[in-house]
Amino acid sequence: MRTPKIGLLTGGYFEYWKMYEGLEREVETEMKQLAKALGETMDVVWSGFADTEEKCDAAGKKFQAENIDLLVICEGTYFPDYMPIQTAEYVPDVPILVLMTQPHDHVPETMDYKDAIHHSFGIVGAVQLTGAFRKMGRKFEVLLGALDDPSLPDRVKDYAKLATLKRELRFMNLGIIGHTFRGMYDLELDKTMLKAVLGPTVVYIELNELLEIWKETSSEESETVTARMLETYQLDGPDRQDVCKACRLGLAMETLADRYRLDGLAHLCQHLIHVETETTPCYGNTRLVEKGVMVTCEGDLGNLVAMCILHRLTGQAAYQGEWGMFDVPRNAMLFVHHGAGSPTLAKSPDDVRITPTGEKWGFTGQGASFRYTGKPGPVTLASLICDRDGWKMLITGGEVIDVPVRPYWGEQFTIRTEKPVMEYLAELCREGVTHHAAMVYGDLREPLKQLADLLDVRKFIL
Repeated sequence: MRTPKIGLLTGGYFEYWKMYEGLEREVETEMKQLAKALGETMDVVWSGFADTEEKCDAAGKKFQAENIDLLVICEGTYFPDYMPIQTAEYVPDVPILVLMTQPHDHVPETMDYKDAIHHSFGIVGAVQLTGAFRKMGRKFEVLLGALDDPSLPDRVKDYAKLATLKRELRFMNLGIIGHTFRGMYDLELDKTMLKAVLGPTVVYIELNELLEIWKETSSEESETVTARMLETYQLDGPDRQDVCKACRLGLAMETLADRYRLDGLAHLCQHLIHVETETTPCYGNTRLVEKGVMVTCEGDLGNLVAMCILHRLTGQAAYQGEWGMFDVPRNAMLFVHHGAGSPTLAKSPDDVRITPTGEKWGFTGQGASFRYTGKPGPVTLASLICDRDGWKMLITGGEVIDVPVRPYWGEQFTIRTEKPVMEYLAELCREGVTHHAAMVYGDLREPLKQLADLLDVRKFIL
């Protein structure tokens, strides 16, 4: 994800400067320090210290010209709402973050009226502004903190990253080869509404194009990749030829993704891809994911967007899995798929095995998939679902626990849930989620809630 570009509007009220000598200089100094602190990790467009409507109007024009991702408003004293509202008019589609700040995190015992203008009246103005925004239907987020809190810039950056991601979604290219697997109505969606609400463009790619690239992929290059694979991972069933076929298809998928500048790829591999290439895309999925191009199978576009979001927020490989069995003694849910998950998610590289493919739709040979158990640690699961009421985001989490790998051909994540696992699974089904979900390591539940609000989609939090 690129560095967020924020427009910083800092303000006060010119009327106070005539009343209290030195107040303007004190407040402006603090606002300069804030701009400097934010600028250490973000691209900050600071309009200077605004204390009149004319300066706020000029700030709005500047932010519009600079094409900012997020408008941040900080009030050093009371700042009449019409002034920042004038700025916001120039960037009507840009998210707004209102900083509710004061110099320190306490009320000074010696506070007089001048101090109150400095320490307290910014809060008054921020409450007034948010009340006005709410009445006007303008969406915003609020962040509270003292100006001398060293964590404040990082907290602003965290939100700015979400605003930047919201914007980047509108320019993502997602490819799809084939269609959604027959009967998977839970995954079906309107691609026009995906574009309208979430942003990404869906590019339809003919299977023929992948096959032409596959035919042109050299055996020498395939053998080179195969040799690296066999140096890194042990075989448990397939032979060298099985691995070479998988690597050849993986190289073709990479060329296809480069050709279309894809951020993500969904495919239906069953039957035709299997038959024509005599293998499965499992290794290809993994190869692309580790290069930053997310991949889903069975034509799943909603969870492809979810994978892209999780990857952009963390820089890590995301994973597409399916809800498997419940484990009552461990209070855990088995989250699995067919061997297309990145080995970087394994408990140990030494534990990764190249195994046969569990489902072979019309080809001979063993196929080549990965088997491992996931490394222990907290994870976040998300899904973007289109139902009769529009778009919603599943946001949930848990902890992958350390269990022995099973003979199952595929990656295995045993996720301990916070609720009793049978209750957890029942709630998933009652809400109506998809049988796929996207997963990434780390706890991203709070930022995902904020992102859902930015995207204006409903939230199902479990």
